[in-house]
Amino acid sequence: CLDIDKYVIITGDGGLGKDARIGVTTAKAPTSNGNILIATGATKELSYYTNIFTPDVQNQGYVITKKGDKLSVHQHSWTYTASGATITAKCTAEDCYLTDKLGGTFTISAPATNTLTYDGNAKEATAKLDAVSGVTSLPTVGDITYMQNGKTLPSAPVNAGEYTASITVGEGENAKIASVEYTIEKATPSVVSWMGYPRGWTFTENTPIANPTELMIYLDGKPSNLIPVNQLKFNWYNATKHGNDYVKNGDALGQNPTDAGDYIIEAVFAGDDNINAATSELGLTI
Repeated sequence: CLDIDKYVIITGDGGLGKDARIGVTTAKAPTSNGNILIATGATKELSYYTNIFTPDVQNQGYVITKKGDKLSVHQHSWTYTASGATITAKCTAEDCYLTDKLGGTFTISAPATNTLTYDGNAKEATAKLDAVSGVTSLPTVGDITYMQNGKTLPSAPVNAGEYTASITVGEGENAKIASVEYTIEKATPSVVSWMGYPRGWTFTENTPIANPTELMIYLDGKPSNLIPVNQLKFNWYNATKHGNDYVKNGDALGQNPTDAGDYIIEAVFAGDDNINAATSELGLTI
């Protein structure tokens, strides 16, 4: 332990080979008003000495610094400033060795744009700390808070809507908040495959054709099982066939066909808070 105002004088290499290890405990702790001198005569790069001298006190953010040929113990004292989605940490202690006293940045990011369409899954923001090399005393990023219309959500949002995600770094008056806003868009449904409907249906007297019971439904081009077939409405139209194309003749029939002919069946997605209203059609000859 070095008493107050005591320090080591390094003469030449001082017997300090690269494999030497010296724990440092000072009688006086470094403060925001200054560092504690522990050695002079340090002629090599700082990295050489930080592998030799290590503070014995843990979890206090003590680091070995070098100014000229002097080695000192420094304790970072962090203050935070927020701008948009980024919080910047800077050291306010005197004689901090960091360039511009910058210790690192905390950044929160919205989910990737190509994921921000409703699909039944949570849309999580991400947060990360980019610390300057050698800085280990910054706090962790912590939890992300999600809000909608001024109300805090219990978890990341799933449903379509506008949201704010935020992180808080620091405590008390030194606490700062960074946030990002994003929107989960409604999904547009479509029938990608009618699964062979009507599978060889043949009319019997006064028996209307049954609606589909299985369909391959996509949301914005991706397979989905969020919309059961039995929730769809089906409209039927008389149609004129031109090659492989079918053209509607008039308004919806109001009922399922009971006679052979050319038709168009229309699957109707009513839409809700998460799904856009939409229709898909199939031309068929019965």
